[in-house]
Amino acid sequence: MNRVVITALFTTALGVVAFKDLAQPMVSHIAPPRDVRARVRTGFWILSLLIGWGGLIATVFLAPGQGLALRRWTWEQTASIRFTYDIGNGFNQGTRVVDSARQLAERAGRPMEWGDFFSAYLDNYGKVVSSTTDDNYGLDYAPGRLLVMSLWVKSLNERDLPVREWDNTYDRTWPLLTINTVCEAVSAMAVIALVRHWRRARNGWRIRPDWRHPWREWPAVLAGLAVWFNPALIWEAHAWPQWDCWLLPFFFLGLLAMSKERWLLGGFLVIFGAAFKGQVLMVAPVLLIWPIFAGKPLATVRMLIGMAITAALVALPWMFQTRTAVAWLACFIVAMILCLLLIGRRRKLDRIAAVALVPAIVVIACIMVRPTHWMMYVLGTSLIVLCVVLPLLIPRRWWGPVVGAQLAIAVFATGLAFGGSFDWYEIGYLYPQRHYPTLVVSGANLPNILRSDPYNWQLHDPIQVAWLPDITIRTLLIWIFSLTLLACSIGAAIHWRRRSLRFLLALAVPWLTMFAFMPQMHERYLLWASVVYCMGLGISVGDGLLALVVIFCAWANMAEPMLNDNPNLLPFLTNLIRGMSPGYAYGLVMLTLVCLYVGVVPDRKPPLEPSS
Repeated sequence: MNRVVITALFTTALGVVAFKDLAQPMVSHIAPPRDVRARVRTGFWILSLLIGWGGLIATVFLAPGQGLALRRWTWEQTASIRFTYDIGNGFNQGTRVVDSARQLAERAGRPMEWGDFFSAYLDNYGKVVSSTTDDNYGLDYAPGRLLVMSLWVKSLNERDLPVREWDNTYDRTWPLLTINTVCEAVSAMAVIALVRHWRRARNGWRIRPDWRHPWREWPAVLAGLAVWFNPALIWEAHAWPQWDCWLLPFFFLGLLAMSKERWLLGGFLVIFGAAFKGQVLMVAPVLLIWPIFAGKPLATVRMLIGMAITAALVALPWMFQTRTAVAWLACFIVAMILCLLLIGRRRKLDRIAAVALVPAIVVIACIMVRPTHWMMYVLGTSLIVLCVVLPLLIPRRWWGPVVGAQLAIAVFATGLAFGGSFDWYEIGYLYPQRHYPTLVVSGANLPNILRSDPYNWQLHDPIQVAWLPDITIRTLLIWIFSLTLLACSIGAAIHWRRRSLRFLLALAVPWLTMFAFMPQMHERYLLWASVVYCMGLGISVGDGLLALVVIFCAWANMAEPMLNDNPNLLPFLTNLIRGMSPGYAYGLVMLTLVCLYVGVVPDRKPPLEPSS
């Protein structure tokens, strides 16, 4: 049999050689060799064009449906291991607000209205603080998060009979799952736009893409698909379920705005995400510091103004507890508008009138509103400086940001002077820092290593080193994380100047170092690093492999406590995760150091000159 095969192959080879020799004159007579090569290249070019665009079109039509089906399947298959405490607690917090609104409506003898709902929502933080005696509020929700939970419970009570508890069914949970899905989809699209922008900035391509090069878009599409089909993200949002993904679209869109040098909008979006999950504030220093190292200090000023405006908008309902506060802010707005109108005319007499008008309005307002309150005179003096002096010194393009900064300062100053409520800040942003006084809540990271044998460190254990002041292990870990933020800021500035795609990695690494080094971390908090680091798939193969490892580590962190409830659900993965202990935490720390090096060190490719 072997001889027959060898004979057939040998005969075929001779036939091919003979046909080639016979056909050579005929082929050369039909077309020159160069024309044949050109036609072959044209054929391959057309084939590549069809495959590239066909793949993109198929992805656009198939990926959304497949992602939605995967999320619904994940919800149904993980019912036996679902962690119900978090979502049950969210339902209870929303129920408390709805019950308070219903009581307000019953006292007025009418059905519950939107005014009752928002009044109960605004008063909820104050009621929690006033009713707590042991510094355990039982609530650590930021304002946006509590508002969404309250609207969820309100919608369930309006659709069905009054619902008193969450029952682990899809019909009761689909509003929150839909919000999670929308945030995941927006995050995926934002990552595509972000990676696409930086690839074009790096390679000097035109902003409008050349339709003959579809393969240029595939790296960005792969990064977006990695977010959309991220197993850690799907597991956390549809199997756990939790709502940590709510801050992701705001972070990505803010990063995109900063990449396009829309600094005010970038700061606005980042802090708006903090209204839902405050952990974004832990990595926000990188966003503020790197423009300074890049030689753009005014960009930091604009971002700070955008952040202040957003914070003032979030705090606005709690700052005006009395009509006096509203009247004071109205006086300030009138003074500011008159001052800008007069100074904008660029006439000397108008400027003198503005200098005289604003102090007069401020002094009159102080006397009429609260003449004995010293804060009002301090506030009045600062407003005089802001309204009169600054417009005379700064160019017109800065008037808009300055007006926004003035309003933000006025909102918080009014709250301080007239008894505004800051309970929302205490519960939503300060209380979580002391809610779980342990070195690590759960998860594999450096604090977990220090807490285990043979170290046995506790959160507030002192460290006695000759060249260090008397600090605790918690403070030391925070310092380590702060140093990584500084390193990432320097790296991001270098990458920005060189127009390198590693700029994205430098701003993604802080999410990883936050989980690896910071104390009091939950196992879920690695999710953010797994999603943000998906941008590495649009940069290089090595960065993509690191992103896949981070995704697996994030999924394993969350899956370990859940799969223990039902080891027979995924026996292979359960055994795999169990076999990773106890070296898993050491491996994650090493992975973090590798990603930190990749994100900070400049690449060898020199920066390109801008294209014409």
